[in-house]
Amino acid sequence: MANRFERYKWFVFPAFFLFLYLIAELLLSLGQFIRYKNEIKPYYVTPLLRPLVRLFVKDDYVPRTLSMYEWPWDYKTDRARPGYYPSPIDKTHPPYTINSFGLRGKNFQIPKPKGIYRILVFGGSSTFGGESPDDQTYPARLEQILRQKIGRENIEVINYGIHTKSLYWIAQQYFREAEKLQADLVIINSIRNTYFDQTQRWTHYSDIVTPQRAQMTKLHLFLSDNVLCYRALRVLIEKIQYKLTLRPLMKDVWDKNRAIIGQADEALPIFFNHQYPEVIEGIYLDATKRGTKLMMVLEPVRCLSGMENTTCMWGNFKDYVPAYYEAFRGALKKVQDKHPGMMILDPVEEMIKLANQEKDSMAVFSDEHLHLTPKGNVLFAEIIARKILAEKCIP
Repeated sequence: MANRFERYKWFVFPAFFLFLYLIAELLLSLGQFIRYKNEIKPYYVTPLLRPLVRLFVKDDYVPRTLSMYEWPWDYKTDRARPGYYPSPIDKTHPPYTINSFGLRGKNFQIPKPKGIYRILVFGGSSTFGGESPDDQTYPARLEQILRQKIGRENIEVINYGIHTKSLYWIAQQYFREAEKLQADLVIINSIRNTYFDQTQRWTHYSDIVTPQRAQMTKLHLFLSDNVLCYRALRVLIEKIQYKLTLRPLMKDVWDKNRAIIGQADEALPIFFNHQYPEVIEGIYLDATKRGTKLMMVLEPVRCLSGMENTTCMWGNFKDYVPAYYEAFRGALKKVQDKHPGMMILDPVEEMIKLANQEKDSMAVFSDEHLHLTPKGNVLFAEIIARKILAEKCIP
C-alpha cells in the first residue's frame, strides 16, 4: 500500500488540494445563494454553477461602479439611459437631455467627422451641470466660447460629466472609450469626488487597466471574476486594512469627519503618492500615443464658512482640507514634472475672486457653494478657453 502511495503521491496531493479548492468554491457559492436569493447572478457563484444559475437568470453583468440619486442608469454601459428627464435632485432645476451615447447634451458622431476638433470633458456633478439647462453647462459654454474666439464651427465639446463620479469611473470610461471617441483634447475635472470616494470607502484603482500594468491587472480582474476564493481573500484583506487604518479613528460608523481626518493623515498619502499619479500618468501616456492632449483641472469651490479668498469645505481651511486640494496639486505636479506635456489648470483663486466681486453671492456659486450657476459656468468656461488658446492646443 505504501509503495502504491509513493508511486502516485504526485497525483494524489494535487488532486486532494484541487478537491479542497472545489469544496471551498461550492461553499462560498452556497453562501451567495443564501445571501442574494432571488437576486442571484451567475457572476456571484463559481463558474461550475453558473450554467445552473443561467437557467433562471440571464443577466450576468455586475457593475464595478455605481451612480447615486434616482437616475435612469444603465448598468451595462455604466452611463445614463437616453431620454429627456426632470432633475432627480432638485425639482427646481431644469430638465436635462441624455443623448444616444448616455451623456448629457446633444448627439455626436462616431467615428468623428473629418475636420472636427473634439474636446472630451470628464467630471462629476459640476461638469454635468444639473443647475443649468443643456446649453448652459460649462462644457456647452466652452464650445460656444471657443467657436467664437477662433471663428470656426468645427470645435466640438462633449460633456462626459456624471454626478458623484470620481477618477475611478472616469479612468475606466476613458480606457474603454478613448479609441472610439477620438478626442483631440481630454479635460479631467474631478477633485472633490475623487477625494471623498477615497475617504468614505476603499476604491481600488488596481482594477483599472493602465498601460503600465495591463497584463497584471487583467489577471487580477480575471481571478476576481472567476475565483471566489481569491475574491474572498481580497475582501478579507480590505477589512483588515480598514480595521487597522480607519476604524480606530471613528467613534462610530457614522463619524465620517474623523474618518476623513484619519484617512488624510494615514491612508490617503498612499493614494496621492502612488495610485492617483499612476492612473493620471497612464491616461497621459495613452493619450499621447493617440495624439491627444491632456489637461487636468481643479474644481472651484466657494468656502462654506464665509472665509474670503479661500477654497474650503466644512469649516476651517487650516484643518484637514490641505490634504484635499494641496495633495492633489502635489500629485499632479509630480506627474507634470515627469511629463511636461500634461497641462494643469488651477482656476480656484480666480473663480473665487470673480465670485467675491459679484454683488449677489449666488451669481456664481449655487446655494450649497459647491456647484456653479449658469453665470459661473460662463466664467469657468472662459478660464478654460484661455488656457486652451494659450497652450495652442487647437491647430
